[in-house]
Amino acid sequence: MALFQRFKGLAGSLAALAAKRQELDQQQQSGAAEQPRFQCRLCGHQDLQGQYCPECLAQTMEPLQPGAGSGQRRDPEGHV
Repeated sequence: MALFQRFKGLAGSLAALAAKRQELDQQQQSGAAEQPRFQCRLCGHQDLQGQYCPECLAQTMEPLQPGAGSGQRRDPEGHV
C-alpha cells in the first residue's frame, strides 16, 4: 500500500511540473514577441543580446525588424 501512495504522490508531482512548464512556455512565448532580436551582419547568427556576436567575437550585431530574419548566412564580403 505504501508503494501505491508513493507512486500516487509522484504522479501528482509530475502533473504539477507539467502545469508549471506549460505556464512558463506561455510566458516565454508572450515575452519573446516583445524582446528585440539581433542578427550578426557577417555570419547571420541571431540572438536576444545585442552588440557583440558570440560567433565572430566582434561588434557586428544589428537589430532585426519584427518578422524579419531569414537566417541566411553571408560571407565576409557581404554576399548572400
